[in-house]
Amino acid sequence: MAMTKEEKLAALKEKIASTNVGGGGAGFWSPPQGATTVRILPEVGDMPFFYQEAGQHYLPDRTQVTCPNFTSEGDLPCPICELVSELYRGTEADKKMAGELRVRKSYWMNIVVRKAGDRGGDTAEGPFIFTPGVTIFTDVASLIANPDYGDITDPEDGFDITITRTGEKMETKYSVVARRMPNPLHVDNDEFNRILDTAADLLFVELSDNSAEDKELSEGFVLKLKPYDRIIRDYGVEPGMNAAALNAKAVDADPKQSVKQTLAARKTRRAEKNEEPDADVVDEPDDDVVDEPEGDAQVDEAFAQSRTRRRTRRATK
Repeated sequence: MAMTKEEKLAALKEKIASTNVGGGGAGFWSPPQGATTVRILPEVGDMPFFYQEAGQHYLPDRTQVTCPNFTSEGDLPCPICELVSELYRGTEADKKMAGELRVRKSYWMNIVVRKAGDRGGDTAEGPFIFTPGVTIFTDVASLIANPDYGDITDPEDGFDITITRTGEKMETKYSVVARRMPNPLHVDNDEFNRILDTAADLLFVELSDNSAEDKELSEGFVLKLKPYDRIIRDYGVEPGMNAAALNAKAVDADPKQSVKQTLAARKTRRAEKNEEPDADVVDEPDDDVVDEPEGDAQVDEAFAQSRTRRRTRRATK
């Protein structure tokens, strides 16, 4: 039996309350400078909620590895998480490496982007996958907890939000505000259904130890988790390594050495030639780092019954 809107909102608030917030490619969206209005989509496919937590490790050569332990809420082991715990008990260099390797969390969700001047559901570019960190997610959670807004993802009477990005590089800041009045996902019924039908099911899938099976196993999934032994095999990172071994591996794996080494060498060459340096790329502030992944509460049985895509609006007038 489908849940009422009140029951769904209560389950969503319970889920967010138990979500530990801690301290692009094709189809993905990142906020540009300035203000952009978007609509967060509700859960689709087998997603129990509108968002999927995901953890990422960044290796010394900047290779990105999705953390199976954090993303699965502790159900799957991760050799990199185990290595991080070991490194924190090592030398100062090891501890520094642990801080660079520890999991960074994001919250995957589907959105559509409104065009400037949208009067309330007139336009919708996408859907896109948006992977904000802690700052934006916390603002979204605050809106959902606010009785004046509630479930802002409701496709019929939810709320658009405006994300404002200011500053650059390490000074980048984000703010989130909701529109004052609710509005539908889209005023056109066909477009309304298209958006929900084409949004990505962001529930994760666990791959096998055999890469030849990846395509078959991951069909229809965006977020893919590699098993413990395969992470070790594919990336050469495992418990027992120290900072020196990890740095040496990064240099061996990348002919241009690490990102920092490459930039340093480039600056040296320019200085020798008296050239003006280009602006180096700097990561935006990390406000989504956690030491150890923590599992959320299990999804309520009643909410699990509502894991179906909402394909149609209320009966058209």
